[in-house]
Amino acid sequence: MSESSAVRLRRPTYGSPQPAVPFPIIGPHTRERTRAVLEQLAALTGFRVAALSIVRTGQDLIQMTEVVGAELSQSDKEQTWIPLSRWLRDGVEREQWGIWIFRPSSSQHPDDCRYDWHIEPSPSGGDWDPAHALACELRDTDGNLRGALHLDAPVDGRVPPPEARAQLDAVGRMAVQSMMSIIEAEDARQRAEMAVGARQIAETAPAAPAHEHSTAIRQALMSTFGLDEITVYWFHPNTASLLPRPAPAPEARSAAIRSWRQGTALVVPPQSPGGASVLHLPIGDDTTCYGMLVLERRTHPAPWSPAEIAGAVTIGRDLGRQLTEREIRRRLHREVEDLRAEVNNRAQIAASVAHDLASPLHAIRNYIDLLDHPSVTGEEQRRSLLDALRNGTAQAAELAAQLSLLAEERAPRDAPITDLAPLLQETLDLHGPAAESKDQVLSATIVEPTLVALAGLDLSRILTNLTGNALKYTPPGGSVEVLVTHLGGEAVITWRDTGVGIAPNQLPRVFEEFYRAPDSYTQAQPGTGLGLPIVKRLVENAHGQVQVRSQLGVGTTVEVRLPLADPASTDPASAPATSTRSWRIPTTG
Repeated sequence: MSESSAVRLRRPTYGSPQPAVPFPIIGPHTRERTRAVLEQLAALTGFRVAALSIVRTGQDLIQMTEVVGAELSQSDKEQTWIPLSRWLRDGVEREQWGIWIFRPSSSQHPDDCRYDWHIEPSPSGGDWDPAHALACELRDTDGNLRGALHLDAPVDGRVPPPEARAQLDAVGRMAVQSMMSIIEAEDARQRAEMAVGARQIAETAPAAPAHEHSTAIRQALMSTFGLDEITVYWFHPNTASLLPRPAPAPEARSAAIRSWRQGTALVVPPQSPGGASVLHLPIGDDTTCYGMLVLERRTHPAPWSPAEIAGAVTIGRDLGRQLTEREIRRRLHREVEDLRAEVNNRAQIAASVAHDLASPLHAIRNYIDLLDHPSVTGEEQRRSLLDALRNGTAQAAELAAQLSLLAEERAPRDAPITDLAPLLQETLDLHGPAAESKDQVLSATIVEPTLVALAGLDLSRILTNLTGNALKYTPPGGSVEVLVTHLGGEAVITWRDTGVGIAPNQLPRVFEEFYRAPDSYTQAQPGTGLGLPIVKRLVENAHGQVQVRSQLGVGTTVEVRLPLADPASTDPASAPATSTRSWRIPTTG
């Protein structure tokens, strides 16, 4: 019987089996170097068995990954995991032999965590108990526990005497240095692979959406980590356009955000023998966590190494930065488009102002030239030209006043109380002749008293603008009705006309400065396109509302709501007596 067959793992289990490989993504060269160090350690210390255990990062367990001098199949390795917290406090009694820790069998409970070998008796006999344990820790330069070296089954069957322990310590220190250089070299190799994968993904991300449907990113993740499945979960508002959008469990979302804040990823151990090895990877930059990737290994469920976790975190950060840059680009694009629209709008306003000012100014210049012409000698001709000059000047002055009113910024103040009825009467008197000249019926009905919280001049502008608009865009023989009622503490002023109406696609633009519908009827009417914008400004300054409803070829309804100066007057129990007053300017036909 060979020495290797004389030593077998007898009681390796603690809990459910866990997958084990010598190193995650280990190369043949690394495996050979690991076995060479273990063989030298066993030969120079006089032990038949030397083994290496590796700490599985994020899983709180330590697991044997390589052994010499004993039978240990892959299935045996899958059963050699021990909870790290239990392993660190294993046994009470211990002896420190330099860097080695000796735990005699007398200090261990039958249920303690340890590797228990079946060792056939040495030919020379001896006092080594198979339940004894001898191990030394492997720690990196930061003091992190990375694994342990184990010795068992002395060739002579005896516990090493004190005089032999110096040699044991010296050989052990050399073995620790050699093994740590192998582990660090393997880490460096894995980090290099992760860096290549992360760079590939980072370079791919700007050219494609940063989610799993990006084929290039998906393939890069698959090849870098040896994955079988990738699932993505988004839970930030800025990712609403990314698909698919499965909803993560609340606890998974909270865990992902915690991992993102800690700058790491969450390792999920296999839930059953041979189960998938899973990594929950948060996606986010330094300020925002957008979601998480669930990376799964099923075919080869190797545990996640520190290098893989660090590389995955880098990738998650890179993808997060790409999403942030994408959002910044989108926001800048919107701002540029808004600015471009504003510039175009201002250019249109400038062109409209120039056009509307040009007409009266051009007429004024012509009238002035005529006044100086020798053919104009009669007093009646001069008076006619002077009247035309006054009209042209009034048109220019009115346009200037409208522009000034539109640009005016009014500070909030207590609004004066204005009686609407007399101003409505003045409006009818002003527009009555124009209505009669076009055979139009202009009528008004008002509930009195109607006292509104608005300055008289502003209220007069509202009434004049909307009444004039209704008459202007109503063909001869049509009608315009003005109705004033009370509703919920507001005065509701409604204009109904039987005019040409407004097309549905033009209706949203009626409150834009200088906008005029492109149809021939509208373009043939005089105007600046400032009436409705001024009305909207005045109404909103008074904390009111204005709405326009229209049907092409049928007519238009404009409704203005203004706060009543005495809202309690709408309560029949406390309000003074009201009356309804009507005016009607009939057609001349």
